[in-house]
Parts: sequence; structure tokens; C-alpha cells
Amino acid sequence: MTRRSEKCSSLCDQARKAQEQGWPDQAELLLNEALNNRPKDAGTRRQLAEALWRGGRQDDALAELAALVQLHPRDVKLRSQQATFLFETKNLTAAALAAEHALRLDPNSIEALFVKARVDSARGELEPALASYILLTQLVPDRLDAKLELAEVHIRRGNPDQACPLLRDATQQPQVNREQLADAEWRLGLGYAAAERWTDAAATLGRAIEQRNASELDWECLATVRAFAGEDIGGVQAMARMASANQPAAEPKSLWTELRNQLATRDLAARREGNSSTQAFGRDGVVPADFSRTASVNESRSMGRSH
Repeated sequence: MTRRSEKCSSLCDQARKAQEQGWPDQAELLLNEALNNRPKDAGTRRQLAEALWRGGRQDDALAELAALVQLHPRDVKLRSQQATFLFETKNLTAAALAAEHALRLDPNSIEALFVKARVDSARGELEPALASYILLTQLVPDRLDAKLELAEVHIRRGNPDQACPLLRDATQQPQVNREQLADAEWRLGLGYAAAERWTDAAATLGRAIEQRNASELDWECLATVRAFAGEDIGGVQAMARMASANQPAAEPKSLWTELRNQLATRDLAARREGNSSTQAFGRDGVVPADFSRTASVNESRSMGRSH
């Protein structure tokens, strides 16, 4: 990286402030002026790529980074940022290649590890994704996103009991804001549901839903979980109808929405027939003979575990 002149540095600082204030066009103008002062300054060009990206000019940002990588092929930060941008454009092959180059230069590059883990997870390659996320939680133990994404991989591998401690820990981090806490608690509730810990799932989802912009699917999920836990669901179903009227739009697909769909599409009416002996589908698709007994067993199991 070349040393910046005083003027170049000042213009970059002004551009950074403009970006923070939501003025990407102004930031781009300031950075272009800085480059007129120092046309080969890699730090300024990297900042320009970021401004272009935030301004919605993804192709221009990627072109700027590609040119920089050619000039500085051993710069880990440039390679990692390129990998991140490529992943966000859903170009998994190119993102994986850029992350691989960065990790050859620095095996502990946090940004590159995140890209590698996310690409592997998106491809369904859960074992290498698991290894990367475990390393990330060791290198940056306070990163909430690493814990949440590792928990998701555990769920997808059929190990919700390994996901729940991570999610509980995420809810107890002091730096977690209200929105992050609600997200972590919601995921924890879904983790309990995946483990068939219905009482824990109902209590956790019930707390989390009050803190999130709940959709119809969220309320239906909570209603279904409460039914499995042997609790009254009438009020929850009423809230689901209200949410449907207020928020008809569908949510994007993800592991969590798929899990909620699996729960919410089960026939609640059929499960409530026969008073307390309503049937319910188990996690493996088998219908237990007695729902109330199943709920009691799961409640006893959950009480024997740490919360």
C-alpha cells in the first residue's frame, strides 16, 4: 500500500463520514478526488469499492476489487472482501475461490472463513462448514453471527441438542441488542422444537414473538408448538389470523422458515380430537399413539436438561 498524502487522507476521512451519514454519491465524489491526488493508492481504491457497493453499484465495486487484487495478489483483506462481495451476489464458485486464496495467505482470516463456511453451508456441504464455524467461534468467541450460523448447521445435521447451548449462550451475551436477542431467542425456540422439547419451545417462542415483527407463520408455529406441549392454542390462533390480515407477504425461505412450515402445516384440528389424547406427528413422521403422553415425556425430558 502506498503512503497517502495528507490531502488524500483528509478526503478519505470525509468520504467515510459521508458514507456513515447515508450519502454514498458524495462519498464516491470525494474518493474520486482523492484518487486524482493519489491514483495508485490501494487503500483509497478499496474504500471506493466499498462506497460503490453500498451505493448499489455491485458490478463496478467488483470490477474495482478485481483490479486491485491483480495489483496486490497477496493482500488478504482485498481477497477476503472480494470473496464477501461475490458471496453476496450469490456467485458461490467465485466466492469460494477468492476465500480459498485468502486462506492460503492467512488460515485465520475471519472474513474469508465466514465466506468459506457460508458457501459450504449453502452448498449443503455441512461437515466442512461445521469445521469452519467451530474455528470461527474459537477465534472470535463474541461474534453472535458465528454462533447462530453454527447452531443452524447443527440443526441441519440433525443435532439440535448441540445447537441449543450455543443459542442460549448467544442470548446471554452483554453486547446483544434487543433485535438480536429476539432473533436468538426465536432460533433457540425452534431448536427446542427440533429436539421435541415442546414445553421449552413454547415458552421460548412465546417470549421471543413479543419482541419481533411476527408474521402469520410465526404465530402458527407458536400455536403448533403449544399444541404439542399440551397448552391451549385458541388465543395464539386468533393472533395468527390477525397477523395474516396485517402481513400477508410471504417470508424468504431458510432453514428456520422451513422448520416453522413443517410445524405450522400439521393438522392442528386432527391433533385436538379425542380430548387429551390428540395425536401428533413425531420428528420422524411417525404418529404417536397418545399425544398427551408424548407431551409429558418431552416435558420431563426437558426438565432434566439445563436451560
